[in-house]
Amino acid sequence: MKISLFLLVLLGTAQAFVPLARVPTTTSSTIVQSTFTPNDFADQLSLLDKLNSAKRDGEPRIESILEPSYTVAFATAAAGPLISLIYGGSLVGTIGNCVHVLLATLFWVQTLRVRCAFEEDGFEFYNLKGDMDLTKKAAKLTRKPGNFVTKTENKWVYDKVTGYQFYPSIQYPLICYLKETQTPERYNIPGEQPHFFPALFVAEQFKDEMDKRGVDYGV
Repeated sequence: MKISLFLLVLLGTAQAFVPLARVPTTTSSTIVQSTFTPNDFADQLSLLDKLNSAKRDGEPRIESILEPSYTVAFATAAAGPLISLIYGGSLVGTIGNCVHVLLATLFWVQTLRVRCAFEEDGFEFYNLKGDMDLTKKAAKLTRKPGNFVTKTENKWVYDKVTGYQFYPSIQYPLICYLKETQTPERYNIPGEQPHFFPALFVAEQFKDEMDKRGVDYGV
């Protein structure tokens, strides 16, 4: 249960990214509304054209969108019956099972609605809004609400990321650990700022995109 509670905290911190500079934009602005299927990456070029056509002049263009990964949701769901088996029919086993089922549902929904987009200067997390049946209904890709402290976009600039790594491994990713100098520079504090967030996207794709932009894997 401690691991699940830790993952729950990470889920909340995934939207607390702090960018280097404040960008004058509304926190819930719609990037595009169309009838495309966000989960269909076979037609990614067409999807990117639609997304970028809705951007304002001067805004960084989206170059790639990562596929979602349900590894965290599946792993959390699998832990429920395991705890129940270990503790038998005890109250601890029952509560542990129920908690993990609820957490797995939360991670599943978050994986459905959150997308990681790689732009020209950094990567950003967006929300999908609308009907959850994205194959039948129009979908809206919107910026996540701004950081509650700085009121700025949730965006990570590539040249400020000093390292990142997936745990327990990139083949079976549950958590991404990332270090950056973006936050320390903004608040004039020394060192690097560490972050943890759940791997709600395909980790190998994330690494490939970071490699293309000269960001080394490892911490």
